[in-house]
Amino acid sequence: MKNKGNLNRPIEVSPREGYRVWLRYADGVAGEVDLSDLAGRGVFQAWETRACFEAVRVAADGGIAWGDEIELCPDALYTRLTGKSVEDLAGRQEGNHVGQWLVENMPRGINLELPDRSEPDREIPFLGGD
Repeated sequence: MKNKGNLNRPIEVSPREGYRVWLRYADGVAGEVDLSDLAGRGVFQAWETRACFEAVRVAADGGIAWGDEIELCPDALYTRLTGKSVEDLAGRQEGNHVGQWLVENMPRGINLELPDRSEPDREIPFLGGD
């Protein structure tokens, strides 16, 4: 996950009460994001140990990380923080050719938000060879 030259690069993160984190981005945007919808599910069960959640950091590649097992996309967190869409972000970043290509070529109606976790995860069959 390279974020080189991206205005949305997080430069600071700190834990808050519950499952909230405070973030500051290189473009000056700062605020809290509630991650309680992820807590207790899959790898995010690790956050039930408060010390794990409080060990949040900005990873070398720009992601928001906890240890070596959990990393969240900084752009996804930026959209949660600002309420901006992926299209807004791609159009705002001058020289972001990949983001612009995604906006122009993404089939309409695809939801890029986090999945609804109100239903249990279902098993996905392996479709590869033996």
